[in-house]
Amino acid sequence: MRILIIFMLLAIGISCTSSFTDILPEETDAYVKYFGDTGEAFGLDIKQLPDGNLLLLGVIKIPDTTTTVLIKTDVFGNILWTQSYNNFEGRTLQVDDAGYFIMGDGINTETSRLTMKLLVTDTNGQEQSSIEIGASNFPDASSTSDFHGTAFNVSGEAVGLGYIEENGRKDELRVGYDIPTSTITWMITSSGGSDFMPGRTIHPSANGHVWTTTQSINSSDGILVQFAQINQALGNSGIISGDTGKDLTPVPGGFAGIGIQAGNIFFYTTDEIGNKVKEGILETGTGQSVTSTSEGFVVALGLVQSDQEGRTDTDFLLMKVNTASFSLSFATRLGGSGDEADGAAIQLTDGGYAIFGTSDFQGTKSMVLIKTNKAGNLSL
Repeated sequence: MRILIIFMLLAIGISCTSSFTDILPEETDAYVKYFGDTGEAFGLDIKQLPDGNLLLLGVIKIPDTTTTVLIKTDVFGNILWTQSYNNFEGRTLQVDDAGYFIMGDGINTETSRLTMKLLVTDTNGQEQSSIEIGASNFPDASSTSDFHGTAFNVSGEAVGLGYIEENGRKDELRVGYDIPTSTITWMITSSGGSDFMPGRTIHPSANGHVWTTTQSINSSDGILVQFAQINQALGNSGIISGDTGKDLTPVPGGFAGIGIQAGNIFFYTTDEIGNKVKEGILETGTGQSVTSTSEGFVVALGLVQSDQEGRTDTDFLLMKVNTASFSLSFATRLGGSGDEADGAAIQLTDGGYAIFGTSDFQGTKSMVLIKTNKAGNLSL
């Protein structure tokens, strides 16, 4: 699949957004690059590889067709290769020395039913295998059930996270995989009167896994950071006061999470088995992703309304957060005249930061890669 790239630079100061300015950066400290094709393109996840190159996960949608794309670039955003996977809507990306793992939804083109799909590639993005879980794996499941994949972890035992959806009800699904044989070793579902919307990550702990979900009981939502031993039902965790749990990352002594609470970016920390330590509001908006930094802080990504007069579109908010005090080292608005959405942010090995997400550029949704300097802003 051909990927069209538009190069541009966005001159932005902290908490201030200005207009796009044309530029063709080959090797710059900060840049903005767009990736797209026919249809609408959505940027979803980003990883930096040990060699410094970037791996970008996106989805391209045209009528009746959904294609996942994996793009490898150098640290300056110049494409090294692209791969595409048809009838698949990938959501999250994991890497190890042998290859890459994409978790998302497989799409049956005849029935339009969805499966929880894990796609495995080599280090060139060539598909090696895939494992799909659907109604046929559950004797009691209805043929109208849809299965969704939201997260995967390949550290230690490979574990996937997703949910089963039928008639608006969502039951969490956790799965163990044997990657060399492309088989499923165990499956556990969570129900019991609640709806569960899993977050985008699952993490190994000393004797199990920790992840986050949004739990809805009688129309009341809460964030549940869950801990369970491997191949066991859910264990410890209480509900944290929030509406939506989006992402979770390891930090010294436990985990830090991000989500939404009453229209605000909600941030919290837990101990090693998911018990809440601290919570707070960062800013009006929605929390999208959170990842640990090399200094023991976290880099967080939110979506906020533009602060430019007369504009109501949505911008990215890139933040560096102290997990002890919840203070911000910086908070930078990044965006153009259209809406920004989706995405994830990471710290790079050069000390700068990268966002890969979605931007509405001239009426078309495109994947966007934003590289900032060490101060979290764009400048020459």
